[in-house]
Amino acid sequence: MNIYFCGSMTLDHSKKDFYAKIINYLGNYGRVLNKFVGEDFVDISPNETFKRDTHNLDSADILIA
Repeated sequence: MNIYFCGSMTLDHSKKDFYAKIINYLGNYGRVLNKFVGEDFVDISPNETFKRDTHNLDSADILIA
């Protein structure tokens, strides 16, 4: 199962360590498509963010927010 996990990255990424724990747990149930939500922030352009997130959402079987 492909899992898309939603978490804030742009305005407040202070919960990244908590997100990493959730992502690790969700990994027991399938493949988390956007593990980077629990990692250090990587600066990419808004256009690239849109492309990446749209692709991951289209590929997801379930979304957890």
